Amino acid sequence: HRDLHSFPTRRSSDLKTRTDSGFGHPLEAIGKDKARRTRELAILWCRQRETLDFGHFRIDAVSILGTPEQFTFEHLKGVA
Repeated sequence: HRDLHSFPTRRSSDLKTRTDSGFGHPLEAIGKDKARRTRELAILWCRQRETLDFGHFRIDAVSILGTPEQFTFEHLKGVA
């Protein structure tokens, strides 16, 4: 029997992009409800593929703000 910590962490990400902040920062679109739904869907996806052999699961949020020539990138770990 393997210890729970010997299994890898399964990660899923929610990526949001915007060319400017006229409609707010991209990460503002990922509230608590959105993060919870993303987590539920990711776990459902894993269950349907019988890939539940991981010790930890987390949802990350990624934002890209700007143009291909000039942009900022943010990665928030464990939003859900």
